[in-house]
Amino acid sequence: MTTTTRPILALFPLVYSQEPYTTLTRGGTVLQSAQIVSLPAQQMTNQQRKEMSFQVISNKVSITEIANQHGVSRQFVHRQKKLSVAAVNQAFEETSPDNDRVLFYLPVTKAWIAQLI
Repeated sequence: MTTTTRPILALFPLVYSQEPYTTLTRGGTVLQSAQIVSLPAQQMTNQQRKEMSFQVISNKVSITEIANQHGVSRQFVHRQKKLSVAAVNQAFEETSPDNDRVLFYLPVTKAWIAQLI
């Protein structure tokens, strides 16, 4: 069993791992196993995403700087910004009063009518 260090192209072209990979030999067949590279965006908690979204919406720091700071792509930051802005818009969306809208249905029985009278 030999261990060497080489960059391994993971799921996306810009994500590399400098971790060693192992070459195994079984009956003359060479097998290689590489360590799986987890992406920083997948490891972010909801709290971290929320804080990143606040940074993006405030426009105090550029999207590129935020992406570099968190180790994620600019596209990911743009998606988080879009989700955040949509959530804020939905939360503060003006609703028109619907006076004719049915709020609930009330089952009426003979006993209920007798109690009402």
